[in-house]
Amino acid sequence: MSLNADYLNNTGDYLLLLSLFLKEKIGTKATVLFEEDISPQDPDKPLIILPPVEIAETQWSEDGRHQDVIAATVLIRVPNGLAMPSIQAQNIGGFVRGFIAGQLFPDFLNPEHECVDEPEEIRGQPLKWNTNEQGYEVTFVQTIRYGLETLPPFSIVGEESPITE
Repeated sequence: MSLNADYLNNTGDYLLLLSLFLKEKIGTKATVLFEEDISPQDPDKPLIILPPVEIAETQWSEDGRHQDVIAATVLIRVPNGLAMPSIQAQNIGGFVRGFIAGQLFPDFLNPEHECVDEPEEIRGQPLKWNTNEQGYEVTFVQTIRYGLETLPPFSIVGEESPITE
């Protein structure tokens, strides 16, 4: 998985970017999944789950590009079979909060395109899964801009899409 460009085309690109960023930062200490991915039955390490982002506000940027203020959530689930699951959930939650603060994703996006603003309203709270596993939820708000001034956004990504421009 990789982004095809150094800018964002749509909110799907942002979710992919967040996944790639967390995978790079977390390494092998946890498994990063999208919400729809099938979780391992007996995971041997914590899971970081990324649900789709919520669009809180849509507007136009100063340079005329479309932009959204998105509300993102990162869920952490620590299986009961691991040592000190509540401590691990809290630890990973703190790790995610710390790394997302001020993050403009320069390793993935060209800073000249100013695709994202720094995350704001970063919050974290413990949660308990319905399986009684320990967890943590990190939420934040971030403004993201799509396309470039010379390249419009919102191409449909998919195989043999019947939708054309």
